[in-house]
Amino acid sequence: MINVTAAIIIHNDKILSVRRAPDKHLAGYWEFPGGKVEEGESLVNCLKRELQEELSIDACIGDYIGQSTYDYGNTLVRLHAFVVSVSSSHITLTDHDDSKWLMVNELDE
Repeated sequence: MINVTAAIIIHNDKILSVRRAPDKHLAGYWEFPGGKVEEGESLVNCLKRELQEELSIDACIGDYIGQSTYDYGNTLVRLHAFVVSVSSSHITLTDHDDSKWLMVNELDE
């Protein structure tokens, strides 16, 4: 099983969603930023590292929301989600090709 983290980043009552780049697995899909936990790394440290790498931000990791497990057929992934706050909505995409700040009711779109 692969453990991954996801950031539910809230700023000015909006939540950040990022789109996977064309050269990535599941290209074009929208997701919450985050990534794979490295061996010996805590979930919180993983998420802080991934947000710095993917968005060039320093974030404050808040409450643990919960987990979800998904079976991709050949890989089992356990996703751990956290509420994250940032002081600015400015991000620099390094791993995704687009981003949107969405109201909660827009997330299904």
